[in-house]
Amino acid sequence: RRERKKLHGHKSMNGKMNKINNKKRLLYLEDYSCAAESFIPRCEHLGYLVIHYALGKKAVEALENGLNYELAIIDRELGAVSGDEVIKTCKRYHPNTPVICLSGYEDIVKDANITLVKTKDTLILHKLLRRYIAQEDNTLLPL
Repeated sequence: RRERKKLHGHKSMNGKMNKINNKKRLLYLEDYSCAAESFIPRCEHLGYLVIHYALGKKAVEALENGLNYELAIIDRELGAVSGDEVIKTCKRYHPNTPVICLSGYEDIVKDANITLVKTKDTLILHKLLRRYIAQEDNTLLPL
């Protein structure tokens, strides 16, 4: 448990995120700790290095300071800085990197590549993650 916390959102000595064993880095923004505690190990099991933030403000700061990642999964419903704002920041700094938005509602988030309903689309999300980890480029394959 301690080792995982060291990797989530923390920088190495040289100020850049470590890319460990050539794992794809997954930016994961989720403020509900129970959801994060169950989702993060699943992603790590699939082979992702998860960079987790619970606050949108912290994720935006990391992006502005050069955080690199290959895929972002962003919870839309957050506190002071919304998931929509984080997604816009992701697209400003990494326009070609896919963003999956998790929403509690059946709506479309304009700047996200895919919007999934949290409670309904869990299996779809895991299929996307399994397919994405296996490919070399940064496109989300259709299901």
